[in-house]
Amino acid sequence: MKIKPTNVLILDDDKLILRSLARSLSRVLKVDNIVTINDPTLVEQYLSNSDVMYDLFITDYQMPSMNGEQALKIVQLKSPTTIRVLMSGDIDSVRSDFNHVCANIFMPKPFSIEDINFLGYFYQKANCFDIAGDNAVQQGFVPYVPLPKISNDQTPVKESQYLNTTSELEAYLDVSKLDNADRRAILRTTTKMLNEQLEFIDKFIDTVGWVEINQAIKLFFCWGIKSFAFARHNNVDENECITIFCIIFSYWINKVIHLYLKVGFRQSFELSVLNRYASAWGVEQSFIQKRQKAIIEKPSSELALICKAVLENMNTDIESLVSDILNSEIADMQSLTKLLSTNNQMNSIKEGSV
Repeated sequence: MKIKPTNVLILDDDKLILRSLARSLSRVLKVDNIVTINDPTLVEQYLSNSDVMYDLFITDYQMPSMNGEQALKIVQLKSPTTIRVLMSGDIDSVRSDFNHVCANIFMPKPFSIEDINFLGYFYQKANCFDIAGDNAVQQGFVPYVPLPKISNDQTPVKESQYLNTTSELEAYLDVSKLDNADRRAILRTTTKMLNEQLEFIDKFIDTVGWVEINQAIKLFFCWGIKSFAFARHNNVDENECITIFCIIFSYWINKVIHLYLKVGFRQSFELSVLNRYASAWGVEQSFIQKRQKAIIEKPSSELALICKAVLENMNTDIESLVSDILNSEIADMQSLTKLLSTNNQMNSIKEGSV
């Protein structure tokens, strides 16, 4: 793996650890620019006086004069877009108090080559979007969110104890206006996507709760089916219809991460932040990019129009109208376009009258 260009600042009072970590980053991730310091009081000076923008900051937790938690807060303030990594010999204890530790990633000490590889993996995923301005600053304030383990194990995934895909979701397929071939295609796609997220469910279930996770799965599954059926009825290409379903259904990952952050930090985060973690958990970048583009820009395709209509209007006054159009046997793409246009005009009138 190779991550470039990357500037790394490492803080540890143990010089042997500094050399070992710098050597591992250089050898495994091919990082060229690595600065190491063993005095915590120098962190602010390096960030304030250097022309270098650091992409990664890695710090030990237990140090004299200043601990890792305090060092992370300095980096968060001085260089908010830097990804922050905390190392500790008792990582589980530190992680359990994540509300007060502004780290993006926790890494055990001593670290392994697998830990270094994961650091590179997360860095690549976290930087897959071109985010600038205020959004870039917001990115730096993302707190700890559980992340997947990297494994070379190719053993087939077993069905989760929390999911019974056929009994839980086939009921929704039975009432949808799809032929048997489409039902089988949706069920195969759904089962594959859920099986790829069993670790995600296990990591978030204690904080978010199975009821909330299951509701998110069912909610976006239903909207995905409606959108798929509407697209098929309007003669959209079959593969494009599957993509529409995947873009909308995969949004349940964003929803669960949103709930996790709200429980742990009592605040909401921008879509770009949720996308960052959805990508780290393996949601296809093409789905995220198309979804993001559909929400932000004026729809330029049938896929964008359907995704925008659904994702932008859930939990709004016109949610039921969007649902009615998707369920209608006579509504077409023009019906969606007209609804969105009318809604935009109404919103403009409301804003102008304030």
